[in-house]
Amino acid sequence: MFASDNHRSISRPAIVLGISAALLAFSAWGVSPAWYVPVNLLATLGLLGLARGIHLTTGELGMERAHLPAGLKWGIAAGLVAGVVLALGAAIPATQPLFDDARTAGIGPGLLAYRALIRIPVGTVLLEEVAFRSVLLAAWRRVASLPSAMIGSSIVFGLWHVRPAIDLLIENDVAGNGPARALAVLGAVAGTTIAGVAFCWLRVRSGSLLAPILAHVAANSLATVFAYLV
Repeated sequence: MFASDNHRSISRPAIVLGISAALLAFSAWGVSPAWYVPVNLLATLGLLGLARGIHLTTGELGMERAHLPAGLKWGIAAGLVAGVVLALGAAIPATQPLFDDARTAGIGPGLLAYRALIRIPVGTVLLEEVAFRSVLLAAWRRVASLPSAMIGSSIVFGLWHVRPAIDLLIENDVAGNGPARALAVLGAVAGTTIAGVAFCWLRVRSGSLLAPILAHVAANSLATVFAYLV
């Protein structure tokens, strides 16, 4: 599907900046809940088409079949760690308020299953991992060192969450307006940037995009399930 390792084009900084700007514009634009999964799937396909157009290889994108077993191993291990941490957080009274989420209030088991098994894995995680741990990380890697590429793509990943963080604060009526809300959003950006670095590490360590995909699905889907239960 993609060019071979022996036919690599030079990824200019302008390409990296262009991809980053497009991703942030897409996030700021937002997607209607009814169209969230299909639109994000189309965006994922568009990114893969772009990757082919700038001659990113399957190895650079973390999509080589040879690395799938390692991706599976690392992804399951990271997912189990995330599950244990979330379970402990949901069980300890002092941390239970962190799971308060108005989006899970009043929903039934069917909608919960849809969110945990379809909307999050297919609509959220697939796009974000292809965007940030595959295409953008690979494009960054063409023009910068690996640590710089990991940090650069993760910062964009953090900024990608500005609008979702604002929407979440409004839905849960948290932090009010002004400085308090700005601080909360800044904290969300910092937290997702750090998570992005961890997902990048999984991607690089395993050689496969499957590892951060599994870890990301476990973290987001289990967080939704525990929020529902708490």
